[in-house]
Amino acid sequence: GEAKEEMASGRAQGSKVREDRPQTSSSPDVSPQATATARRRSVNDSTTRRQSVNHEAVVAAAREKLKNATDMKPALSKAVASVLNKGWDGIAWPSNFSAMHVAAKLGDVTAIDILAEVGADLALQDQWKLTPIDYAAQ
Repeated sequence: GEAKEEMASGRAQGSKVREDRPQTSSSPDVSPQATATARRRSVNDSTTRRQSVNHEAVVAAAREKLKNATDMKPALSKAVASVLNKGWDGIAWPSNFSAMHVAAKLGDVTAIDILAEVGADLALQDQWKLTPIDYAAQ
């Protein structure tokens, strides 16, 4: 009798009565998953900002090296400057023959160094299926 009444009323030992309250905007129900997602997003944003700042520093150093590379051929210097100004994705290379291909073919170590520092793809094949490494080996 008495145990059945306590069970029915939700007051059995160890159970709690739950009050349903309407949610207010000042105390939103935030799930652990939402909290974890927000935390990851914050960490990712912070990492992206650090990478961006680091990339800007790398590009600034590369510009300085380019400025001091007075013996670099003008056409190569212009191609390297384009990479620094537009990024690799901002340039459509004719025949997929990139600035790194040119630098490797000419054996210009300064240009190769600058381009490698800003993310040159050493495995990029031109239309003749040759990579910058292939040109450097010739």
